[in-house]
Amino acid sequence: MTVTVRSQAHRDISEALQFYLDEETPHSAERFAGAVDKAYDEIIEAPYRYPSDRDGIRQKIIRGFPFSALYHLNGNEIVIVSIRHHKRKPGFWRTRLS
Repeated sequence: MTVTVRSQAHRDISEALQFYLDEETPHSAERFAGAVDKAYDEIIEAPYRYPSDRDGIRQKIIRGFPFSALYHLNGNEIVIVSIRHHKRKPGFWRTRLS
């Protein structure tokens, strides 16, 4: 399977990294980036492992951080639509599906 990370998800990651650089430490930002990469690897390894909601969106929790990778399957492609902070308004990312 191939992975496509939508530009909005890249923006989510950039914002989180900037937060960790500003409010925490560079080490926290590095750990976050590594945890996101590991989450992607785990999604690729078993894309159907994580249950889907009514719209077909699946959620993989990013270990060690209050974030989840939200994705859907499109044929042989995994599409990452958001890296969502758990305290962010639920469903904000649904506009990204169109």
